[in-house]
Order: sequence, then structure tokens, then C-alpha cells
Amino acid sequence: MVFHVGTMSQSYKTLNFYDLNFDLKSRSTAAFGCCDFDSARYGFLKTGYQFAVPICRLLIIHRPSKFITMKSSIANPTTVSVRYIVDDVDSSVKFYTQMLGFDVVMHTPAAFAMLSKGNLHLLLNKPGAGGAGQAMPDGATPIPGGWNRFHLEVRGLESVINELKSKNVKFRNEVVTAPAGKQILLIDPSGNLVELFERTQ
Repeated sequence: MVFHVGTMSQSYKTLNFYDLNFDLKSRSTAAFGCCDFDSARYGFLKTGYQFAVPICRLLIIHRPSKFITMKSSIANPTTVSVRYIVDDVDSSVKFYTQMLGFDVVMHTPAAFAMLSKGNLHLLLNKPGAGGAGQAMPDGATPIPGGWNRFHLEVRGLESVINELKSKNVKFRNEVVTAPAGKQILLIDPSGNLVELFERTQ
């Protein structure tokens, strides 16, 4: 890793830079960046060795691009956002709020809505509306459907299914039982799937 160490004269008119190679594996980052100053003539940078340069101030400057990684570039979310393309935003808002207990955070009629349930944000876009609804460079347009879905954990899966069926909610399959629990896929008004899951006790 290369750090750029700048030295500035007392008059602040001269600024020089030096490259300093630093091995993160063999030297602690806490020690690196700890500077002792001799107010008369010298600044010492301690990294296990001493580097002396005739300065009044020692500046440690790094180039951010050298240190930016995918891990640090992508924020750790406090909420998880899932976006669905839907044929009719308004009917989808009605479905998710009345059938699955979501709350409305934002609703632009016929174009976009943001719903929430706990730490889940559900973003609903109509094709052609907003950035997410725009056509791709090859002309393909976002459409509802597919097998990707978000997962809602429930208690009493059978009773939840019976209540939703009484309200004419459609399901893609029957209950599937696996070692981790039971699940079923319901279909929203645009054909997107939602997985209902009950964990094995």
C-alpha cells in the first residue's frame, strides 16, 4: 500500500510529497498515522521505523480510490427494499395493505408506491413509470412475474391460507413441507409471487 506523505514549510508556501510503502500485514494501522512533532525542526512518522523530514507539519494523505472496496461502497441496510413491477399500482397497494398488512409510506397514483412491513420496504413500479420502469437499451421492458419473491414468515400457515382464500387470493401451488418448515406461494394481482413460510417448531 502506498501512502503519500506531504511536507509543508513553516511559511505554508512549499508542499512536497513522498511515497511511503507500508505493509498492513506486518504493522499495525493504529501505529501508522501516529505522529510526534519536534516543534523546532522535525516531524517523525512512527511505523516501526522512523522517517525524519525537515518539516513543521506532516500531512498523511491517501487516495480514496485505493481503499474503496465493494464491501465499503454498499451500505449496510437498516431496511431491506424489494422492487416489484406491477400492472396496476393502485390495485397492488390495496392488495398488499388489505391482504398482507403492509403500511403505505408513499403512493403516487397509477405510477409508484412504497409500502412497509417491519424492516421490509416494498417498492411498486408500473412499467414506463420512474427510473425502474424504463425500457432497457435492447428495448426489453420490465414486466411483472418470474420466480423471484420475498418471504414472509407467518404463524398458523393453514389458517392464514384459509383466510386469504376466503378473500379470493390466488395461490401458485399447494403447501410444501420441508425440514425447515412449510411454505406456499401466493400470487399478487400482477402475477408476482410472495412466499408465506412457517418455521418448524
